[in-house]
Order: sequence, then C-alpha cells, then structure tokens
Amino acid sequence: MQKKSYTIGSLIILLICAFVFVIVPVMSGKGSKQEEAPLIGKYAGKEIRYTADSDFANAVSNYASLFQSNGSTIDTNTSFYIYTYAFNATVAQMAYTKAIEDSGYEVSEKTLNRQLANNFVDENGNYSDKIYRMYLNQNPQGINEMRSSTKKSLTSSRFLNDHFGEDDFFGDKRIFGEKSSDAELAFLSTINSDKRGFEVTTLDMTNYPDEEKAAFGKANSSKFVKYDMSVITVADESTAKKVADRIAKNEITFEDAVAEYSTKDFSGSSGSLYYAYNYQIQGIVDSADALSEVTKLSEGEISGIIPTVADNGSDKKACFSIFRSNAPAVNPDFSSEDTLSVVYNYLYSKEKTVLEDYYSKKANELLTRASETDYETACEEFNATFSVMNPIPLNYGDSAIAATLDKSITGLEAASEDENFWKTAFSLKKGEWSSPIVLDDYVVLLHYTSDGEAETDSVTASSVMDIDQQVANQELMSSSKVENNVLDFVFSNLNY
Repeated sequence: MQKKSYTIGSLIILLICAFVFVIVPVMSGKGSKQEEAPLIGKYAGKEIRYTADSDFANAVSNYASLFQSNGSTIDTNTSFYIYTYAFNATVAQMAYTKAIEDSGYEVSEKTLNRQLANNFVDENGNYSDKIYRMYLNQNPQGINEMRSSTKKSLTSSRFLNDHFGEDDFFGDKRIFGEKSSDAELAFLSTINSDKRGFEVTTLDMTNYPDEEKAAFGKANSSKFVKYDMSVITVADESTAKKVADRIAKNEITFEDAVAEYSTKDFSGSSGSLYYAYNYQIQGIVDSADALSEVTKLSEGEISGIIPTVADNGSDKKACFSIFRSNAPAVNPDFSSEDTLSVVYNYLYSKEKTVLEDYYSKKANELLTRASETDYETACEEFNATFSVMNPIPLNYGDSAIAATLDKSITGLEAASEDENFWKTAFSLKKGEWSSPIVLDDYVVLLHYTSDGEAETDSVTASSVMDIDQQVANQELMSSSKVENNVLDFVFSNLNY
C-alpha cells in the first residue's frame, strides 16, 4: 500500500473545530461593523466572514498550528493553503450541522456533559469536580464558550459517524456508517496486481498547420466574412416594434435606443456587436433567412426585427434584435495570421472533429513511417512527443488505493477519467500499438511494452472510509451552494 498522507478531505475531517493561532489580524466584530470583516465566501447563502472567534478564524488557527508543527514556515504560499483548507472545513461544518439539525437530532445534555468532563481531570485521568469548579469561578465565560464549541463539534461528528462510521465495532465491523464487504476489500487489494507499461506518442492539435487552416477557410470563406455592426436587443417583440417605429420616425437615434431599451445581451454599453464574423452572427440569429437579412445590410442600413437567441451558458433565452451596419463587410484574407487564428478558433469551438481526424490520420502515418525508418526519426518528422510511462494498474479516476497515472506525461492530463483511454490501454496485447486516442487537445498512441511487478496490498475498511470522506467533501465543495472568495481575499490581503 502507498504511504498514507493528508489530503484536503482528511484534514477537514481531522480539524473541524479548534483555536490555537491566528496568522493575520482579524476583525473583532465588536467595535467594527460586520461589513468591514473580509467576506471569505458563502454556503447556502450564509456568509462566511473573517471575524475573531468565528469558525473560519478558528479553522485558520488550527491549520496554521498544524503547518507549523510539521516544520512549515508560514509565508504567502502556505497561507493560501491554510485559508483554502480553513474555508473548506468551515463549509463542511456548516453543511454537516445543517443536515443534522434538519434531521431533528440534538446533542443531549448528558452527552455534552460527558464530553466536557474530559477537560477537567485529575492526575489519574478521572473527572474532578474541584478542578471544574475552580475553572468555573475563574472563567465562567470560558465554560460557556467551551460548551458551545463542544456542542458544534459533537453535532458535526454525529454526521460523520452516521455516514462514515466511528471507532465502535461489533466483531470486526463498524457499527455506524458505510460498510465495505469482504469481497470489495479483496478486489481492491488486487487492483495493483495487473500493471502495464507503455510508450506514449503525443501529437498536439494546437499545432494545426497554417496551410490546413487556409484550405479550410477558403472552402468555407463565407463563415469568415467580417462585419462591423451595432445592435439593440429587447426581451419581447412588442417592445422591439415600438423601438423600430420610434427610430423610423426619427423620434430617437439608434444610439439613444441602445441606452434606453437594449438589454445588451450581444453588445456593450455603446451597442457595438460583440460578434464580428459571419459564423458568430449565425450563432445568435434563429434562422438562415435572418442571417441573410443581417449580413446583406449595406453601410448605415438598419434591419427589421430579427428573432435572436441569447446563450448565457446555463440556458438559452429568446429575444428580439435590431441590427445596424456601420461599415462595409470585409472578405477574409487567408494569408493573414489574424484570419488564420480566427479559422482555428472556429474549428476548435465548432468543428473540432476536423482537427481530430487530421491528427488521427497523422498518427497512423507516423506508425507507417516508423516501420520504414525508426521510431525516433518518425517522431521528429511528425513533431510528436515521445514518453515512457511506468507500469500502472487500471485505475479510473486516480483512486488513492492504487498507483495513479503520471499526468506529467504530455497529453495525459485528462486521461485518468477517460473511459476510452483505459479500455484501449488494457485491451492491447503485449507489443501492440493502439489506435489513435483523442484526449482534449492531443491525439495519443500507446505501445504496450512491459508489465509491472504484481502487488497484493492489504486494503482496509478504514482506508476505503477515508476515500469516501474525501469524495464527499469534493462533491460538497463543487456544489452550487458554495461561493468561494478565498483567492480574492488572499490577493487582496497578502503580498502576492
């Protein structure tokens, strides 16, 4: 098994609540307005601010102490990690507490008192009422804070124990939380037993040749005609008719109509259309006839009402637009680097299969050339990158239980969660070359060359539980309920 190391997920579990050391001053929240405290982010709409004695400040203190105890210097780099871990831990505590409260569970006074008693023990480790009374007389507020902190901790731990278990066993099985069957553990223990090593050849699709761009551009020249236009966009057709009528009657200028009516879905404040090329305009109008009407406008001419579609990323919104041509259209010059860049951007965003097909063909040609000369020469001729991958098991998603893919190898950054990559790699026979594999901006060839030493590792239920916790926290932090402003805070307050 690999040596166990701390991850963000496991650190969140270990360090939900503590207060040791604060690495930068925080707002007290007493003499200052709450708005003055830095906003670190939100969970489910609830703000997380950096105020003294807040859960976030306590988590910062705790992580700073952990870093220092491990010999790390607290500087701008480690501070970024400290604040990130603290934010994640704070969000986790908020989410866990909310889930437990929604369930109706409350920490009983008996449970709370039993936990608090551990703080007041004599030299023999037994609870001492005398020590408790002495502390209470000296610092009654401290007792209240201790009770509050302990209750939060017990609430959070209730969620963790219910979902992932705790150190209470019946036989060899945990009483609470998810369970791992003997068959599952046996399977995971053999995951490193089948390892394969590969030679990896990578072709970079961002190096698509200029002559190919020019050839595609000339065959599709109308897509790259450039326009200079202004646009007014409104939500409904009746408003669009009103605006068009006022412009036609010279009651309002086009520019004033932009300022007064336009939602500016396709323009800035001046009304200048964001999209200059024919293929881009085609993406916002709803029909070929509408595209033809807009692109045939002469200089100074204003269109009729054009149905358009605004795409904000999460959904599409129907709207209505009025276009004005500000200058004659400009035909593309495919000897210009700028135009070739536009062609490539089009291919990459709209027809990436053209790039993939070209480089897949080149990959097969490379193999043919290698059989005629040698592999090193073929890679040089085709501007390909050659790498050697040490033997790895079939480990989709980089599970921490098994050896993981070396993502530093050019082209394999996105391979760990690519099903086709793993199917292809582990379907090859020894000595066989793969067919071309498309991975993001690369086309990759694999050559199955070696087998690794088989390993059988003892995988425990605890290690599976750790991974379950890490995955759960990753899902939580990617939730739409989380608003993370840590990076803005760090750059605003630390000397980066």
